[in-house]
Amino acid sequence: MDTNAFTFISLKEQLPPIIPRKNIEKFFGGLLTERSMANMAWRGEGPAQIKVGRNAAYETEVLLRWLDSRTKEEKPKVKKETVA
Repeated sequence: MDTNAFTFISLKEQLPPIIPRKNIEKFFGGLLTERSMANMAWRGEGPAQIKVGRNAAYETEVLLRWLDSRTKEEKPKVKKETVA
């Protein structure tokens, strides 16, 4: 694995300590949406959440570690040359 590879946890100092679910798109540029996070929470697949009444939020470090655990490095596809 590349030691210079991007990790989400490296963003920890640039983000607030808690991210409300309703603002998740703002912090992750659409990579995560409020609806997708709510769906994952309902299925028990998302990161641990904090609930206050009907509002949900995520501890930033927990969210970033969860994202890192789900990240896969895509390798470029190599075109196969056909032999005539």
